[in-house]
Amino acid sequence: MTTGEPDSARRWRAALYGSGDLGFNFYWTTVSLYILYYYTDVLGISASAAGLVFLAAMLWDAVTDPLMGL
Repeated sequence: MTTGEPDSARRWRAALYGSGDLGFNFYWTTVSLYILYYYTDVLGISASAAGLVFLAAMLWDAVTDPLMGL
């Protein structure tokens, strides 16, 4: 699909469009790093158990997100 825009304008527009979620990703990364510290140092569970908690959550999302999309 050609819009008559030069390539540099299309790349600039794509970069601006993609940067809209940047603030939320900074926030989510900070929360993710803190929750790993909380699991291991405050709750006292092992790092492997904390990793399994993250894995279980990601697997659950991998199953339920497409279902919600339907």
